[in-house]
Amino acid sequence: MGWLAKEKGKTALPAAGGLGLWAASLCIAGLLAILCLFGLPFAPWKAAGEAPCVVLLGDSIIGGSFDGEGIAVYLEKELGRPVLNGGFGGTTASRQADLLKPYSVGAGLCLVNVADAIADGDFGELNALVAYGDRYLDIFDDMLDYFPRHLEELEAVPFDQVEYLVIEHGTNDYNRGLPLDNPQDPYDTGTFGGALRHALERLKGAYPDLEVILMTPTWCFIVQGEEVLDGDSADFGGGCLGEYVGLEKEIAEGYGIRVLDNYHGLGAWEEVREQYLYDGLHLNAAGQQLVAGRLADFLRQPK
Repeated sequence: MGWLAKEKGKTALPAAGGLGLWAASLCIAGLLAILCLFGLPFAPWKAAGEAPCVVLLGDSIIGGSFDGEGIAVYLEKELGRPVLNGGFGGTTASRQADLLKPYSVGAGLCLVNVADAIADGDFGELNALVAYGDRYLDIFDDMLDYFPRHLEELEAVPFDQVEYLVIEHGTNDYNRGLPLDNPQDPYDTGTFGGALRHALERLKGAYPDLEVILMTPTWCFIVQGEEVLDGDSADFGGGCLGEYVGLEKEIAEGYGIRVLDNYHGLGAWEEVREQYLYDGLHLNAAGQQLVAGRLADFLRQPK
């Protein structure tokens, strides 16, 4: 697949009177505000008539944006090739059976279900889930209103033409105390490890030429009084975040796939906390640019 030649076009507003110009300015300001919150509301690769080179799956670390851009946009700039953001904030890798109800949109968009939809080429159940949430819930009036757009764009992707599928999950499995693994059933999709194995086998079974890459969660912390609890010390019931990262790397090695370790690779904890996080969990613009740069370098390495 050839490199995408990009040209930045210039859009000029038609001449207008004072009121018209004022109204146009308000529209532009509103659009910019939306972009700042939710990222670009379209897929440039569609207009170019080319499949995305990279598809990103994950939670809010991938799905969200800090300044209107986010990891997918920064990665596209780094590579000069189309990248699709297929992340959904608040989602887990594992399937939470007790939460899979019609109103539990975030739980329904877990990695297990998204991987099944991609492998089967059938997004009907996920579309119905999101439509239900859009109709009956308030979540799409808030930060998660990009869910329908990301789902629509994922459904349109010709995955047999995609080069890299990058999966970033684990933070929400960790902070919800979901089980690490099931020794009696390694494919138990209610566990983090089982969800990863299920997703990898479904995706590689459907698209054997697609390179699937795992990208670990980034370091995070919470402040409790004067104490800082980080991913190596805070256990919400399933283990510390470092244990989820360790299991992810072990699974990647077992399947012979590459893994980008951002948990240990972004620098000292103090540096990450001060420079790259804006709320203890989510990356600020500098953190998103750092991760995008690391991922771009990683993808350029020989397989």
